[in-house]
Amino acid sequence: MSKDVRKPGSDNWEKSETGGRFIRDVVIVAAVLAGGFGWYYTSSQKKAEADKTAKVAKDLLLKDDPKAYAQAEAKLKEVLALDSSHGYSLAALAELNAILYVDHNVGDRKGAASEFVAKAVAEKTSTAEEYAAKAMMMTAEGKAAEAEKFLTAEVLDKGAGGARIYAALGEALRAQGKLEEARRAFKAAFDADWRNPRFAVLIGESYLEEGDATNALAYFSKGLQSNSEHLGSMLGAARARIANGAGLKEAGDAIKSAMEREAELTPSLKARALVAKAELELFEQKVDDAIATAHAAAQADATDPWSFAVKAKAEASKKDANAITSFEKAIAADAYVAAFYFDAAKYLLAAELDSAKAISFLEQYPLKKDDKYFLEFGNALRRTGKLDDALAKYELGIKENEVNGALYVAKGSILREQSKFDEAEKAFEAAQAAQEFNPDLYVEKAMLRFAKKEYEQGMQEYATALTQWRQAKASREQLTAAIAQVKDLLAKAGQRQYAQVWETEATQLIR
Repeated sequence: MSKDVRKPGSDNWEKSETGGRFIRDVVIVAAVLAGGFGWYYTSSQKKAEADKTAKVAKDLLLKDDPKAYAQAEAKLKEVLALDSSHGYSLAALAELNAILYVDHNVGDRKGAASEFVAKAVAEKTSTAEEYAAKAMMMTAEGKAAEAEKFLTAEVLDKGAGGARIYAALGEALRAQGKLEEARRAFKAAFDADWRNPRFAVLIGESYLEEGDATNALAYFSKGLQSNSEHLGSMLGAARARIANGAGLKEAGDAIKSAMEREAELTPSLKARALVAKAELELFEQKVDDAIATAHAAAQADATDPWSFAVKAKAEASKKDANAITSFEKAIAADAYVAAFYFDAAKYLLAAELDSAKAISFLEQYPLKKDDKYFLEFGNALRRTGKLDDALAKYELGIKENEVNGALYVAKGSILREQSKFDEAEKAFEAAQAAQEFNPDLYVEKAMLRFAKKEYEQGMQEYATALTQWRQAKASREQLTAAIAQVKDLLAKAGQRQYAQVWETEATQLIR
């Protein structure tokens, strides 16, 4: 009930509220407020649940492992079921799919990567995951220069960054042949987040590509410190050990372990595992097995250039001219792997297949001609008997890098062969000043002493080489073969007593 009343000092008449109507209005307001609070509470609960699930996915992604990626993907989709506009999850799915498509060659991930990149951009997530995924897809589409410009101008120059940004930048730079800049970017990624082994692997692979197995192994080992089950790091470390000729049991065990996880292997990882297996088989002189395994690697991932490279080396070891074609296929698949040019020259010359063609691989080298390049070119010329031309290349290399001990060793070795002993001695002194740990140097110093008939000093120098090889974990077979070689050299020089002393003391040294 209500009645008409007039407000004091007013001609307007209004209804006055009775107690019943007042209570009714209070109830309505309370219901509305309760509904609003309920919506807010439910929304808050969903957000909290979504963020918690996304955090689990984020931790899984740090493992950079196919199994972890599958688990992370499931978690991120759970988040989107709760909140379809969840920014981090959209961006993380974009990056996850981009990594699987670009790094692992999982072809059917291209569509998902493009879809989630578009969604992340539309949602304006402004996350490192979004920017990295966008740049990776640009690089994969042949727009590496544009990807570099985007990351530089739109991210880094604006004060943003982070590990995944540097990694994506490194891949864009590498795709343009800017290898030194790419490695610096990969190292920046690793420094920013060492917990993700993907960044250590990117650095390790960059070293393998230029034939530096020692530094490669150091970074693959760092990847294993982050995740002891990381397939990329396991296989990379195995390949580095094989290239160094040391730690072969560990390499074989790692390859076997990876192959036993075949269900987890992406096309790229399966190819890497088979390439590693082929490289080990070639080291063990199982040439036909190596060729068959390399062929299987190419079938697992037709874009993997290393399958063609290891096949080429195996064919060359059989003096099979098909090695030339296989090296050409490796370079066609990836023109920015320095080791392909170096190995093509070395293996073709060793097989006496086509010396002009072997040298032509070095002449068509598209990368920066640094000290390593001049060392390899000099070595190739030396094998063809062009010693003065080889020395000229070594001098160019020294101008590029005055502390590359291998260049001085190679130079001194030729001078020794030319009986220019004093000049050889100076070259070896420079090599030792540049790099104390260098077994090849002490072998050459030993050969110089033997040439000068200074047999005791020569044995001492060779003993240093043996010690360093042993420290580098060279195989027992390698060490024994080296001892036998020196014994034979001494015996042929008419130094049978020295030969016996050498064999006894050197054998003791490697025990």
